Order: sequence, then C-alpha cells, then structure tokens
Amino acid sequence: MKMTQTVVEALWPKIAKEGHYRTPDKKKGTAFDVIASTKDCLTVQTGRGASIAIQKDSFRAALEYLIKHTHTAEDRRCEVRASKSDPGLLYLATRVPANARATMVIPYVLPILAATGVIVIDGNRPNAVWLNL
Repeated sequence: MKMTQTVVEALWPKIAKEGHYRTPDKKKGTAFDVIASTKDCLTVQTGRGASIAIQKDSFRAALEYLIKHTHTAEDRRCEVRASKSDPGLLYLATRVPANARATMVIPYVLPILAATGVIVIDGNRPNAVWLNL
C-alpha cells in the first residue's frame, strides 16, 4: 500500500533513531534499545542482550494491517497476540520474511511506532493497538 510506505518513509528518521523503549505488555514488558539503523533496517538490543534486525517493511506491514482492517479507534482495537503458539494476524503480518521461522518483531515494532504517535497501545491484557492518525 503506497500510503503506508509514504508514512513509514516520512517517519523513518524518528523510527530509526536510537532510543530506549519497553515492550507493550504492562505485566511482563521488558526494556529494549534501538542501537543501530540503516535506510532499510534497524537493530534492537533486548534486555537479555540479543540483537534483532527489524526490516522497515515490518513497520509498513503493521500500519497496513491496521488500516486495512479499520483499527482506527479504541473501540476498533486490534489484539496483538504476540504468541508463537497462538499468533495474532497483526503479529503474523509484521514477520519479514513471512514464514514461521522469521523472528518475532511485533513487541519491538509497536512501541517504536507508538513513540511516533501514529498508534496507541493498551498494554493491559489482552494487549491491543489502534491507529492514531
């Protein structure tokens, strides 16, 4: 979707900026940092020290999914369901490449997008998000 590509390109300088974040779940959320970025990817370091590369397309896919399925307000919220055993559709949409072996990136994509103001996260269970455009 051209619009989401345009939005992510416009937000990329904020998205790819180094910074401190927290995964969405209020009960079990953990800290992570954006430690590096390129024009197409950023790298986060988890609280456990692992480095995870996240493609720009994962951010675009998250916004595209929320727009396509009209998750445009709190009463149209989308459950995150970041679970390998019972994954939600938003979680699956952000996997790049789109296969079962791809790394789970949704817990990192959402807080970074929320920091730009384009989405809102409810970290209560079940975790949910919606657009703030």
